[in-house]
Amino acid sequence: MSAKRMFSLFISSTYEDLREERQAIMGVALESSFIPVGMEQFHAAPVTQWDVITRMIDECDFYLLMIGGRYGSIDAAAGISYTEKEYEYAKQRNTPVLALIKDPHSITGDKTDFGDDKYEKQKKLDEFRERVKSDGNTVDFYKDLNGLKYAASQTLRKAVDYARQDAGWVRYADVAAVINKKVKERELAASELVSDRETILKDIHEALHTFEDRLQTIEDRELTWGDLPIASEDDVKRLFE
Repeated sequence: MSAKRMFSLFISSTYEDLREERQAIMGVALESSFIPVGMEQFHAAPVTQWDVITRMIDECDFYLLMIGGRYGSIDAAAGISYTEKEYEYAKQRNTPVLALIKDPHSITGDKTDFGDDKYEKQKKLDEFRERVKSDGNTVDFYKDLNGLKYAASQTLRKAVDYARQDAGWVRYADVAAVINKKVKERELAASELVSDRETILKDIHEALHTFEDRLQTIEDRELTWGDLPIASEDDVKRLFE
């Protein structure tokens, strides 16, 4: 029985407007052999938040992006939202991207950006959404929480089928079982090799012994022929008379 792999999944999205969706994704991920990773699971650390994010993306097998009605806080240096910045980093790392996009017509006003720059953010959100859809990612759509769960389940199930061979995590017990099986197979192969070598050596020994016996027989015959009397010319003439 082969070991069952679990895949780590970094969940990226704006937070306040998609709080329920993030919780739902956590549950679906666990049911689908994925280990969900989100920033809400980490406390303050002696490194910058971006360092923590990039480290987590590096260690995850998949990157799941959810796009709702908010573009989110913008990184002044990059000129894009932190969510889009995470997305760009995942693409640069060639981490498989799974995207779940909420139907804009299903988004209520309280789930959109607010403030003086809300129109600028809305434009950036529209551009980001279109970019993700046309960027070679696995993309699914949803309208509500139940639709999200269904879409996420289908997305994660398909993702397992094309996961890299070196991706995923397995239990130590499963790894030990595989190693022990390989060790036993090698020990058996080594034992069979030793047995084959012994058989070959035995065959060679018997062949050499047979050759020695035949050689001795030939030598004995030569000695016997040398002792035979030689016929004279008169003996030959009498034979043919």
